[in-house]
Amino acid sequence: MAILLVVALQCMLACSLGASPSSKALELAQIMHTIGYQYIDELDDNTISDKAIRGLLSKLDPHSEYLDQKSYDQFQSSHDGILQGIGIEVTLKDNHLVVVTPIDQSPAAKAGVKAGDTITHVDGKYVYNIGLEEAISAIQGKPKTTVSLTIIRADSAEPKVIKIERSPINIPSLSQRLLLNHIGYIKLSLFTHPLKSELEAAIKNLMRVGNPLKGIVIDLRNNPGGLLESAVDATGLFLNSTADMGTLIVSSKHRNKLYNQEYYTKSRDITNGVPMVVLVNSASASGAEIMAAALQHYKRATVIGERSFGKGSIQMVIPLANNNAMKLTTGLYYAPSGKSIQGLGVQPDIEIPEQKLVNLPKLDIREGQYYNSLPKKSKAVIKRRDTMQYHLDLLDILNRDGLTLYQAVVFLLNPLEH
Repeated sequence: MAILLVVALQCMLACSLGASPSSKALELAQIMHTIGYQYIDELDDNTISDKAIRGLLSKLDPHSEYLDQKSYDQFQSSHDGILQGIGIEVTLKDNHLVVVTPIDQSPAAKAGVKAGDTITHVDGKYVYNIGLEEAISAIQGKPKTTVSLTIIRADSAEPKVIKIERSPINIPSLSQRLLLNHIGYIKLSLFTHPLKSELEAAIKNLMRVGNPLKGIVIDLRNNPGGLLESAVDATGLFLNSTADMGTLIVSSKHRNKLYNQEYYTKSRDITNGVPMVVLVNSASASGAEIMAAALQHYKRATVIGERSFGKGSIQMVIPLANNNAMKLTTGLYYAPSGKSIQGLGVQPDIEIPEQKLVNLPKLDIREGQYYNSLPKKSKAVIKRRDTMQYHLDLLDILNRDGLTLYQAVVFLLNPLEH
C-alpha cells in the first residue's frame, strides 16, 4: 500500500541520516497496512490516513483538531457571527462531550441546553471518545432538520432527551438596555469582527439616554470567546493608556518563543471613568476571560459571578492542502498580572452562584395602599411613589434576570456600602 511505502521511505531516510527509526512509526505503518487489507469494511488509503490524522490531533488536547474543508469553512464563518447548527460551544472532558455554553438566543439555548451538560448521545448514537470534530459534525446539519441530544445534568437523576431544530445562526455581538434609568447594561455574546465599533456605539447611546450614568454592567456570562483582537480592542474602550506603547491587555507564550506576543491597547476610556461591573460564570471562556482579567487587574471593574471556565490555551490554525486545515494548541494566554488563565479562569471579586429566581409574586399596588395616601396630588406622595417604583423595578430585575445581575445593579447604586 501507498501508506506503508511512504512510512517505510521515511524510516529509510532516517536511517541514512544516522537516526534510529521509531518503533512506533513502524508499528503505525503496520497497523494502517493491516487495516487496509483485513478490516471488515474496505477502506482506501485516504480514508485510513484521514482517521489516523483526526485521531492523532484529538488525542493531544481537547482543542487541537483536524478541519476538513467543510469544518474549516464553518470555523471561519463562526468568527463573522454566522453559524449553521444549533448554537453550542462544546469541549471534551475525559473523553466526554461537555457543553461549554449555549450561545444566547440560539436554538440550543431556547430548547433548554445548559452550560455543563454532558452530551452522551447524538441521534441515539453514543458519542463517548469519538473526537471533538466528529462529534460536532454529528450535531451540525442542514437547516430545518432536527437533532436529538441525550444529556446528563448534575442536578438531574435521569438522562434527558432534547430535540432541537437546526437553523442558520446569526449571532448578535451584543445587546443593550437601560436599567433603572441610570445603569447601562451590555450583554457581549461573542467577540466578532465588528464588535469594537458596535460596543462603542452602544456605550455612547446608553450615556446619552441614561445621562448621567451611575454605572455600566458588562455581561460576559455564556460568552465562549471568539477573536483575540476583538477582545483586546473591546477591553481598551474602558482603559486609559498611559505608557507609550499602551496598556497591556494579555500576553501569549508559545513553545516556539518566536511566536510570543504582548497585546496592548492605546485607546482611551470612552466612559470617562463610569463605575463598572463585569459578570462572569462557569461558561465565560477565552476572550471573555481576557477582558474580565484585564479590567479586574487594572481595578477598572468589579468582577461578580462564578469562577470562569479557564480556557487560556492558544490554537494556531495552519492551512493544509485541499482547503483543509489543522487547529493546533501552541501556547497559553497570561493576564496582565502574569497569571495563566488556562485551567484557573478568573476568580470574581464577589462570588455569586449562577441562579435565577422564578415565579416571584407580582405586587398589585394601588394608590390607596400607600402609607398616608392623599386624595390629591402631593409632593410627598409623588416621592413615595418614585421610591416604590424603584424597588419594584429592582424586583423585576431579580425576577427576570436573576440574582447576579440584581447584585451588580445594587452594587453600582450603593458603591459606598461595599
